[in-house]
Amino acid sequence: MAIAKGEQTVFWDFKRNPGWLGFLVRAGALVLLLFPLVTDRLWTAWLCVPVWFVIWLTASAKRMFFQKNLTDLPKLGTAPEDARELLQFPRVTVISPGRNEEAGVEAAARSLAALDYPNLEVICINDHSTDRTGEILDRVAADCPNVKVVHDPPLQEGWQGKSNAVWYAVHNADPSSKWLLLTDADVVFEPAALRQGVAVAEELGADFLTCVPYLDTGSFAEELVLPIQWNGLLAGASIERINRPKAPPVGIGAFILVKRDAYLQCGGHAAFYAQQPEDALLALAVRQWGGKLAAGWTDSLFSVRLYRGYKQMMSYWVRKNRVSGDDRLGYFASMMLFWLLVMVTPLPMALAAAIKQFAMGDFSLALTVYAAGAFVSFFEMARGMEATRAVVRMRCGIGWLHPLAGALRVWIDVLSLAGAFTKRRMDWRGRDFVNVRNANVENNR
Repeated sequence: MAIAKGEQTVFWDFKRNPGWLGFLVRAGALVLLLFPLVTDRLWTAWLCVPVWFVIWLTASAKRMFFQKNLTDLPKLGTAPEDARELLQFPRVTVISPGRNEEAGVEAAARSLAALDYPNLEVICINDHSTDRTGEILDRVAADCPNVKVVHDPPLQEGWQGKSNAVWYAVHNADPSSKWLLLTDADVVFEPAALRQGVAVAEELGADFLTCVPYLDTGSFAEELVLPIQWNGLLAGASIERINRPKAPPVGIGAFILVKRDAYLQCGGHAAFYAQQPEDALLALAVRQWGGKLAAGWTDSLFSVRLYRGYKQMMSYWVRKNRVSGDDRLGYFASMMLFWLLVMVTPLPMALAAAIKQFAMGDFSLALTVYAAGAFVSFFEMARGMEATRAVVRMRCGIGWLHPLAGALRVWIDVLSLAGAFTKRRMDWRGRDFVNVRNANVENNR
């Protein structure tokens, strides 16, 4: 079913995200935590114990949900070889759009050509790149006859580039395909990845399967910031909640396996053609249509390096942050305080409470309990970060540096708030980007 031009039927409501009320609550908590450290009223440290308990509980719950989902969700890479051979291999069309991806597109495209799947169509799209992406894809296609390259699909007015490219490819692909694998132009697959993905989707009776890939990193900044996102992805992909109408939609652009009929009948990218994040919105569209969603993860069958260094990571992350927050100033202000409370301040405040007792030359039970609560909160967050090592390349001990990661997240929210306040233009790989939901946000600032 094609959606008429100009009609968008799927919107993701971000209004439930914390705003100015959340900011006031978190500001009050931060002031309360500072009070026993900067005044002589040590008894106020007892009032901080519930705050430290809530912070510890937040970190603990996130870690437990993450680890539970590692156990409950299907893991691509563990399917028995004999079970894979029983599959009837329904036809699959792989669609990989890319714009200005010269750094990683060759390895990704060649990995698609090497997929060990006998009933396959591979379409790589050069989405009006201004670098060498098109040239590289043509070279890969010359070496790999099973790869088809589409250059510069016609742009439809008002459409986001990736949504436009995927929509065009679907309508120019083999209509006999049962499944579409939508992936990004920087994802590197192992040969067995598609076999196991289709096997899992068929076994679950799913219309839509997304999978958290293994995250490759190459800089200290990436190792600090990105595990927080990957931890959140898996912690939120509960097998019990993913199909509930009010649960946040889960879609990861690196791997979306969707039935072609489900894609077309729910409207596909035409249902939200001007919005991002298009991966989560596609999951929402399939769910609203009545399809069954499923999620999984892998530590071996495919991987992606999202950003290359601090500068690129910060540029892209601020844009994503502004999209997810709908440029609401209260949201960014509230999230700044969240990262301060949960990640940045626990260890410094634990040390400050201990140092204050040494400076006084006297023991304070209230400050000791305060310091213990702060340190336990720090320790729990470090445990959660270290657990993320299952799906993220991290150097040893990086999780214990999470106060630095929190500081970077605070800085991202500062830059996001400044950009939203000044209405600075957003950019996606050389294209202007406008968040269409912002028309209804101005009054909520």
